[in-house]
Formats: sequence, C-alpha cells, structure tokens
Amino acid sequence: MTEAALRPAPVDEYAPEEEPLEDPADESFVVLARDLRFPRRTYDDIGNAERLVDHYGAEVRFTVDAEQWVTYEDGRWSFKGGATRVWQRVIRTIDALPTTEATTYSNLAGVGPKGEALPSPREKFLQWASSQRMRAKLAAMREIAQGHPALHCSMNDFDRHEMLLNVGNGVVDLRTGKLLDHEPGLFLMQQSPIRFDPDAKAPMWDEFLASVMPDEERRAYLARVVGYTLTGSTEEQVMFIHHGDGQNGKGVFMRVITEIFGDYAQSVPRSTLMAKQNEGIPNDVARMMGKRLLSTTETSAGKRLDDELVKQLTGEDTVSARFLNKEFFDFRPVGKIHLVTNYLPTVGGGHGIARRLQDIGWDVIVPPEKRIKKYDEKILAAESSGVLNWAIQGCLDWQKSGLAVPTAVQEKTKEHLAKSDPLLMWRDDWTKPADPTAYTETGVLFASYKRWCQDGSIREMSIRAFGDALQEKGYARGNHPVNRRSVIFGLQLASSF
Repeated sequence: MTEAALRPAPVDEYAPEEEPLEDPADESFVVLARDLRFPRRTYDDIGNAERLVDHYGAEVRFTVDAEQWVTYEDGRWSFKGGATRVWQRVIRTIDALPTTEATTYSNLAGVGPKGEALPSPREKFLQWASSQRMRAKLAAMREIAQGHPALHCSMNDFDRHEMLLNVGNGVVDLRTGKLLDHEPGLFLMQQSPIRFDPDAKAPMWDEFLASVMPDEERRAYLARVVGYTLTGSTEEQVMFIHHGDGQNGKGVFMRVITEIFGDYAQSVPRSTLMAKQNEGIPNDVARMMGKRLLSTTETSAGKRLDDELVKQLTGEDTVSARFLNKEFFDFRPVGKIHLVTNYLPTVGGGHGIARRLQDIGWDVIVPPEKRIKKYDEKILAAESSGVLNWAIQGCLDWQKSGLAVPTAVQEKTKEHLAKSDPLLMWRDDWTKPADPTAYTETGVLFASYKRWCQDGSIREMSIRAFGDALQEKGYARGNHPVNRRSVIFGLQLASSF
C-alpha cells in the first residue's frame, strides 16, 4: 500500500462549475467553515462513490483477492461485518454533506429575470443531496466504490510490520518496547486485547513459572521463546514442543499466553500437523495468515508429524492456501508452532526436520495439595498487562541474544529425536553395528526397513531418501566392488527377516 491510497481522490473534471467568491463585506453572505478535504463531486452515482472515499477513505478498503470489504474500528482492520459497516458509512457520508461538501458552495441567493429570489447554489446542492437518501442510490454508491482504486488492497497488505504488536490501547514497537498510537495506515488486522502498561508487574505469574520450571536458565529461555513468538519474524525456523506428563503447568502456561496474544493466536486442529494420506494443504492453513502463535494440543501416541508441512510453516517461504470453495492465494506464514502434548510425535529422519524442533520439557509434577483451580483465569484477571510486559521483555532479550537454547533443552531434543525417529528405531531393532569397512547392499537394508515400517503401520520413505538419511547419520555410502550396487558401510542386519 502507498500513502497515495489514503489521499482523497482528485476532483473530477466534470464537477459542478465553481462560483466566484462572494464579497465578505456583504452582510447577506453567511459562510460556513470550508473544509478543503471535501472537494465538489459530480451529481451522480460515481460522484457519490468518490464522496465515500473523501469521507471514509482512510478506514474502508475492498480486498480484491478475498472480494470482501474490510473496515477500521477500535484500532484494527476487520472483515467482520465489513459490508454492513461500509453501508453505515455510506449513509453517514450523505448525512454529512451539509457540513462538508456543501460548504464549498455559495449560500448567496440568486435573482431571477423578474427580480424573484432563486435558491442559492448551496440550497440546490442540499436539495440534490436529500434526494440521495434512497436505497437504490446508496447501494449504487457502495457498489461503485468497490471498484475505486483508492480503496483497493490485498490480503497481503495487512499485518506486514513484523516488529509491531497491536494491543488494546495502542501499538507496541517491539524493537523498543514503547507504545505508539493506533493508526489505520499501519494496516494491522490482528490485535491483543491486553492494555500496555509499562509499570505493570506479574508476581503471581513469576511465582507460577518458578514452581513449574525451577531452572532459571530455562525460564529465561522460555521468555525469549514467547518474545520471539510475539513478532512476525520466522528467522529462527523452529517448532516448539511442550512435552511432559499431565499436571505440570504446561496447560496453564499455554492458556495464559494464548489470551495475551488475542487475535494473534490460533488454535490449530491436531490433525493438521500430523502426516495423512491426503498430502494437500488443509483449509485451516489459510486461517494462519497473520497469526503469530499457532498452538495445538495432545497428539495421540505414535502419530507422525507432517515433516513437509512443518518445514513450510517454519520456513520463510511463501505458501499457497485457500478457504473452502475459494481461490488459492499466496502468503508468508509468520506463526510459530507450539505443540503441547503428553506424547512425543514421531518425526522423519532427515536433518531438515530435526533442526527445526526444540523440546521444552515440563518435568515438574505439581502435587495435588499445591494445584490451584482456574489458575490461568486468576493470573489473567490480576496480571494480564504484567504478563504482556514479561513477553515484551523476552522479545527484547531475544533481539539481543537470539533464543540461546540451554544445554538441557538441546539434550531433551536429541533424546526426543532418538526416540521418535523411525529410521533410528529400525536401526536399533533390526541391525547391528559393523566394522566401518564392512558393508551391506542398500537394497537389502531397505527391504528390511520397509518390512519394519509395514509391521508398525509407519509410512516409509523412498529408497533414495533412505540412503540419504543414513548418510546424514554418518554411514558412508559406496558401490559394491563386483556388481557396483549401492552399499552402506558400517551397518549389518541383526538377522534375516
């Protein structure tokens, strides 16, 4: 979007002719304060559409790709009730004409050929304006405005400022932690309902975190994780897994954070991120546009992550998606995935997915006598602005030092990958280490792996991907000295299968 999109449309060359300025000394002349923002427009439906642009061009847009009206109210742009809200502004535009465009016309009465008084230009305009209060006229005004280039935008024009956070009482610049005024020209569609208060504290929240995550280094890391999630950046290219048995605080944590994020958060169906037979991008991916926190909960035991989708969503590339029965559109995902689960999902064996996972272990079990009912609601009621400050400080810390993943989290992630990687599980179950110079044909190993996958109802990779994955894990590849078939060194089958 350019600044030109917010300027009033130019005066139409067919606008009514200007009358000469009256003599201010003439006591019969009464002039209202002339508002130069509202030039004269033609007396027709096109002129009315331009009048809507003059009056409300800064707060209405028509999205040409979504084919929907969007309006600005209460600090944010919204599709909700867009057509109705534009209709209301159409009516207000006509209602406002006596104090806007009418001021550009003379109110000096004319004199007819026989000396009779004639309506002033302003009276003529007001008489015409009154005739526009008809449904057909108003509908035509909105319909023609829909095609006005000054009101055109696309879905990708919204929420483009990755270091701005729209909150209840302004816009937080995440680079500085300072509050800016709401401004329609920022084109922010998402909004947190929380009010920013730089002096707000969160002692209850701090006490909760200390009790469920006593390691100070991991708590500081958790703040950086949430601070990074506040932004529209995906430069870290990671997915966060909140893993642990029940009653360990991870549910309370995510419910509080989700409320703090407001519109920036989206609950993702658990099936979306899991591997499935249909490889098409699901409809709910389209809903992720502009969302910064993508939370999903409780995968069932043995489920496998959709590696390719996770790579797409955690990368910095553009994806194509569509809503049900709608056309495809392109957007760059900005959401950070937070998977809250009691069961670790299995993942593919490649480095591409492994490097994107960070397992935030929730290891402390809260004893029954220390569990507080509706703890999340109590924290939010008393300290929502303080928790927001905690997250903003985490964002500032992230900008200084990055995520700075603690050793404990790195080790937890490695342990997760070792337990959930089907290739490593097959290796541990059906093979044995061999002398680095010993070899087995890749086809023989792959047949074993394929049988193992079938027995466990696990989706197998191709033989080429199988060989690449083993090489990534340190097993050298070569060719048989006689038949030149592909071989893997240092790995042998434990027994025939």
